[in-house]
Amino acid sequence: MKNIFIASIVSAALFASLAAKADGHSDSHNGYSDDFQQVIILNATANVSTNAVGVANLHSDDDDGTNTLDVKVSVAGLDAGTYNASITDITGTNSFDLGTFDVSTNSFKCDDWDASEFFGDDLTNAPVISTNVVTFGRGKFDLTGLDPTNAAFLFVFDTNGVVAFIGDFTSLTNVSAVYYEETVPVDAGTNSVIQGKGKLSLSYKKGKTSSSFNLNANGLPPKQSLVLKANGVTSTTTSASTKGAVTVKALPHANLPNLQKVEAKDKTGKLIFSLKF
Repeated sequence: MKNIFIASIVSAALFASLAAKADGHSDSHNGYSDDFQQVIILNATANVSTNAVGVANLHSDDDDGTNTLDVKVSVAGLDAGTYNASITDITGTNSFDLGTFDVSTNSFKCDDWDASEFFGDDLTNAPVISTNVVTFGRGKFDLTGLDPTNAAFLFVFDTNGVVAFIGDFTSLTNVSAVYYEETVPVDAGTNSVIQGKGKLSLSYKKGKTSSSFNLNANGLPPKQSLVLKANGVTSTTTSASTKGAVTVKALPHANLPNLQKVEAKDKTGKLIFSLKF
């Protein structure tokens, strides 16, 4: 797992480390996947109503080297009409036109708000939705040519080029949610009998950061004892079942946002298998 843009978000430094994980994997192979989402608030400019609110959801997925990237934009409170959306990268020199979407007087439903999974269905933690908001619009756009961790600013503007919203992917205070999940296959060297997968999940939503680790492997000698090391430091011990299967649901004391390698060794210190994140 190469550096990304997720870092844990308890502090700016943690945000930097979470963010550092999402720029892709250097050596994709069968069984590898990663999923990255970042939800940001769109800040209304002085050109539009004070009731106007918006969010953008940037989502990238890498499944065994097949990459997809899309952006969903949801807005409420703008004048009815057609709007354009675009993204710039961190260099400030490249702009990616997303396309157009319509804003109309459709009734507002929480289910239509693309960030409801992060904010909650009642949007309690979302920007205040005024009872005067009577318009709503949304668009989903496929995007190519942009590393999702290099996204900088998103703009929503009307057909006259007047900017209605600006969203900042690089600002911690502007980020509402970040989610990252990476699945990697067990590397058992020449021992093809041992197979399995490990999964690392990192998320930030509603002001809280969480992380988890899960490992499932099989093909080991029955009841074999193992020591698991995270980034070279002993984390926990486990043992195979009578059928040679191992399940681990946590890596105590490990810094999961910075996790790069997990090694499973036997009592003699021999490497049995490893996982590379």
